Amino acid sequence: MVTLVFLSNPLSLDAASGGVYDRPVRVMDVPGGGAAHLACGALGGAVAVLSTAPRVTRRASGAAAIAAPLLLAVARARTAARC
Repeated sequence: MVTLVFLSNPLSLDAASGGVYDRPVRVMDVPGGGAAHLACGALGGAVAVLSTAPRVTRRASGAAAIAAPLLLAVARARTAARC
């Protein structure tokens, strides 16, 4: 539902006032925007799950449970940026 709102707002603004954007909307802009919005929502949910308090009793284990996946995500992003 939120994705539909975020996709319809720019399209309705452009239809109402015309010439808001520097180029016309192309065929794959709307599905691409929808996929990007859903992917960002999934990534935000994953970071939220990783940032919650871990269900382990030792403090060091809890810190490692949070830090390890976040460090892996940063390393993966840097590797992907080089390609």
